[in-house]
Amino acid sequence: MLTKDPTADNLAVFRQQALIIARRKEQAAEHLTQLRAENDALEKQFGRNLPMGKGGSSSTTKNSGHVPQGEEVLLKFFEKND
Repeated sequence: MLTKDPTADNLAVFRQQALIIARRKEQAAEHLTQLRAENDALEKQFGRNLPMGKGGSSSTTKNSGHVPQGEEVLLKFFEKND
């Protein structure tokens, strides 16, 4: 008689999810490597050495480094639209 271990069936779902996540992690790491190489090439081309995430286009972050949050964002939005 064949008996199936019920825990083996339950763990199969988690193993499959772990494989999917591992694959996505590997793809993300490859993408990050490509983006870093592209960033390095652009830094060489333009002769700048800006750290990633700096020098954004937001006028708020350019001037003061302060990022508005919560109600402050809503207030600024309504001030502009009045």
